[in-house]
Amino acid sequence: MKYKFTEIKHFHPNGEPVPNGSFYQSGWYFDACRKNCNSFNKTILDEDIHPEQYGLANYAGGMIVFSTDVNSVEFDKNKLLNKLKQFYTTQKQRLFKKTMVDKVVERDNQEQKTDETIVPYSIGKSFNGRYKSDDGNVFDEKSTTVEVYGISSKALLNLSEIIAQDFMQQTVLIKDFNNGKIYLGA
Repeated sequence: MKYKFTEIKHFHPNGEPVPNGSFYQSGWYFDACRKNCNSFNKTILDEDIHPEQYGLANYAGGMIVFSTDVNSVEFDKNKLLNKLKQFYTTQKQRLFKKTMVDKVVERDNQEQKTDETIVPYSIGKSFNGRYKSDDGNVFDEKSTTVEVYGISSKALLNLSEIIAQDFMQQTVLIKDFNNGKIYLGA
């Protein structure tokens, strides 16, 4: 499945569009968007990594936010069996997410689609905001994050697509540190 990445212009916590009301409403709206944009917490401090290391002087990298829960994939026509298989897969992904991400990064480094090697990255829960996409997926503090440094925007989007496929995700949220933009991959 090929993912399409669209830039999120207004990163409102509930995914709402800009209100048509008074400038007070717009002010509250844009304040909520600003606060939500600042809710990506970098776990790898820039000061901890020397700029010459891993090509960080050229690219800043980014953060990929996704859920380990599987709910969009149909494993079986039988509803009960499907729910059980989704539950099992979700539990497996929660337990082995670090191993799964390590394999994705290793595979991406071997394929070398962008001539960039992914070296410094961390896995955690570094998104403290909230975003609800048009299809109803919610990204919040429970979501898993993969923070990657020293890669271009193209390499970041490529990695997020591979992670989304391996974790069976309908959508992923991407914060690009190179250009400061936020994308939704669906």
